[in-house]
Amino acid sequence: MLTIDSKKAVSTTIVIVIIVVLIIAAIGGIYLASQNHSTATSTTTVTSTGTGTTVTTTVSSSSSGAISTGELAIGVVSPEWGTNHIGDDVNCGWGEGWYSYNYEQLFQYSPSGLKAGNYIPVPWLANNYTESADGLTYTINLQQNVKFHSGNSMTSADVVYSIDRFVFDNNESANFQNCPGAGEIYRSSFGSFKSIAATGTYQVTLTLNYPDPNVLNELANQGMSILDSKLLQQHTVVSGTGSNTTSDYGFAWLDAGPTDAGTGPFQLTSFTYEQRAELQSFSGYWGGPGGNYTSNVKTIIMIPYADPTTAQFALLQGQINEVQDETTNAINSISQTQGFNVLTQPTFLGFSLYMHPVGPLSDWRVRDAVKDAINYTALTTTLTNGYGKADSSIYFSGMQGYTSAQANYYGAPGPNDTGATTLLKEAGYPNGFTVNLYTRPSSRYGVTFVDMAEILVQDLAAVNITLNINVYVVGEFYTLAENTSLAGIWTVPNSLIVLSPSSNIVEWYGSGDTTFIGWNASTEKGPGVPFTQMTQLANETATATTLAQANMYAAQFDTLYQKYGPVIQMFQLSNTIAYASSVQGVVWNSVTDEGIPNYLQIT
Repeated sequence: MLTIDSKKAVSTTIVIVIIVVLIIAAIGGIYLASQNHSTATSTTTVTSTGTGTTVTTTVSSSSSGAISTGELAIGVVSPEWGTNHIGDDVNCGWGEGWYSYNYEQLFQYSPSGLKAGNYIPVPWLANNYTESADGLTYTINLQQNVKFHSGNSMTSADVVYSIDRFVFDNNESANFQNCPGAGEIYRSSFGSFKSIAATGTYQVTLTLNYPDPNVLNELANQGMSILDSKLLQQHTVVSGTGSNTTSDYGFAWLDAGPTDAGTGPFQLTSFTYEQRAELQSFSGYWGGPGGNYTSNVKTIIMIPYADPTTAQFALLQGQINEVQDETTNAINSISQTQGFNVLTQPTFLGFSLYMHPVGPLSDWRVRDAVKDAINYTALTTTLTNGYGKADSSIYFSGMQGYTSAQANYYGAPGPNDTGATTLLKEAGYPNGFTVNLYTRPSSRYGVTFVDMAEILVQDLAAVNITLNINVYVVGEFYTLAENTSLAGIWTVPNSLIVLSPSSNIVEWYGSGDTTFIGWNASTEKGPGVPFTQMTQLANETATATTLAQANMYAAQFDTLYQKYGPVIQMFQLSNTIAYASSVQGVVWNSVTDEGIPNYLQIT
């Protein structure tokens, strides 16, 4: 048993580079029945691609009676809202577990496509669109029956305001600029966007700097949620005068909570940091494309839990009827308990090793040896109980640009200890070396960090690399991760962007991880690293005019980055939830914390 000292490391391993790769592609729509009385109903939902799905819902009584009829009580292990004071501002947090319930975008991902593992953007708050012949202008016609939770009607003015707020405006006040996930941090992911203008009450025109084959994916990003401009303008704080004027665009108001500026099927009605968020069904919901998206749920309650054991107990005792972000061991236990079910669906969540280019790790040959020595398949199977998938690429299954060959760049043949030993000898470390491995207590996305660290110790010991495991609490973990002069390896939970190959390269190579880690031509000590070529490929990916071109350049970049870069993607996860059998129906939600779309079928 580890005792965590908040002042120092307790064991000899830890490097958690917590780069919150705040990304997120979004989703909004929920269909679910949660009842505690016996009834049987049949509902029909129609996807935005026109495909109908009939769901028969039989609801049984609750064993405890603690949860009211029509109430979905969700326990979330280690939710972001416990530490990030960003309230209901979707442009800042992206990852708050409830955002997909109360916010929507012009485009979202087809429910039928998500069920099949495909990410197909379709019009949502947009009714339809046309693209100019040169690919530089998108004329988007809006749905005309959408109401915000305030009762205001959605018009083109709200769309222009929302996208301006997220992508274009540069005069944000300090509190808005510094909020987690602030739009300006990720504007490089939307480099193709030039301007947006209202060309009618229910029509906007988006102009691009260059043709962008991924523009619909980008418009489906959760940061592109359409906000109630009239409401936010009423609560905007403006500071300074003249050229020094800044605006918080309603951030302080949204941050305070319970406030809501969305159009989704639920609205936030109660919110207490680190304790509870409550949403109520919005009676004025427009119903999604075709008006076919409904829910029997009246109330959604989200409760944070500091550890998975407490959350599991709460579920089994009937205090909650769904739990997210549980450990895979707990998931397995719950799945074998009568009256409870488990659902698994794909996600872009995973775990990586981040290596600061200091000491032996400043040589790419040493980092490559670390990558070679890991048994990715065994690691994944052990840690995820079969729910995960070995993946040593920066792209996950189902993403644009993904190939199975790239995903198994290191993992397919198993550990290559001979190759790792040769690389270490070439780099001047024939007898290996010792380095700290930084990790943290508890679990994330169902994976226990210390268990992961112990497996990595065994794998690298085979090539004479000794890892000293150091376990730090999360806050100190962040501090260590930001110290680019500190030698070490960090176990990192992360996510990838569903937007486009270009967006992922920005995160991994541009203004994202490599900048955070401190890897560049000055810190790299190994020979022959093709920085110029990688930069060129990154630029070519970003400016490609067709999806085929973008994927071609991205794949070439990916191969080089895997070999020379300071990050190794180890495995991707399948998101799992456990729930009481009284919860039935269909839910369309996003993964807690990361906001990547998932389609959940509860039967």
